[in-house]
Amino acid sequence: MLLSRPNYYRELPRVSTALMHTSSMQQKGIIEKAKDLGETVKKTGHDVNLKMGQELAHGIEEAEAVLHHTKKVGEKVKQSADETRNAAAQDLKSDTKGFGANVEEQARRLSEELQREKEVKMAHVRERAEDIKQAGEDKLSEGVDRVEDAIHDTSEQLGAKETTESNQAKHRLEDEVEDAVQRLQHKRD
Repeated sequence: MLLSRPNYYRELPRVSTALMHTSSMQQKGIIEKAKDLGETVKKTGHDVNLKMGQELAHGIEEAEAVLHHTKKVGEKVKQSADETRNAAAQDLKSDTKGFGANVEEQARRLSEELQREKEVKMAHVRERAEDIKQAGEDKLSEGVDRVEDAIHDTSEQLGAKETTESNQAKHRLEDEVEDAVQRLQHKRD
């Protein structure tokens, strides 16, 4: 093939179709490997997200169970306090009809005592709920760390493999071009 320029002609090197086909096939192979690696990264990310979601769901279920349990405990404590107050008031009133003021004082003290017990139990339930919440946050933090490590490892693997394969393909192509040029020069001589 000749290029025309004013007062200047030169022949361009010709590249064989076999050489171009080989280079094309190598490029297709590299592209396919890159696609496979991309799919692997997507699948790994999906698996990590799925695992993290399951851990979060488990933590949420535990927190909901504690909350539900807390409500039940509160209701039972209130019901128990009411029953105890009523029973104590009935017992005291029937035993001490003449001492109405004394009965009311004892009922008030009993009510206060039950209120303190209720507050202690509610504090315990709150501590348990906080512990479960903290455990859920810790599991979430661990999941995030795992995802970051997986992404970092995958990106390092992709970068190293891609660089190595592209360098190898480049060197092979350069070698083939040099061989073709030498053959053409040898034929011309």
